[in-house]
Amino acid sequence: NILVATYFPPEATKIKGPGGKSIDFIIPKNVTNEAKWQSRVGLLIAKGPMAWMPDERVSFGGTTYKIGDWVCYDRQDGRQIAVNRIHCRRLKDVDVWGDTDEPYLVY
Repeated sequence: NILVATYFPPEATKIKGPGGKSIDFIIPKNVTNEAKWQSRVGLLIAKGPMAWMPDERVSFGGTTYKIGDWVCYDRQDGRQIAVNRIHCRRLKDVDVWGDTDEPYLVY
């Protein structure tokens, strides 16, 4: 009952080299493509009206997430789909175990 767009790491990033000099660090395409299967974080882009609503089986303790939040989940959860050529996962609200402001730190 929720849809997340899978986080893919950038193909290049800057790192500090010898003497503090900024260096472009290129990440190989096969590494960034691995996020399709290994990513554990996604941008919440849609949710159903019953998402994070308690029922007789589960209580979320008031926890809820809004569109635009980066949410964390286990990589085997949900179904992988493409929406407008964007890799997404359809998940249940109970599959989300947290959120982050820094998706690049979750792996």
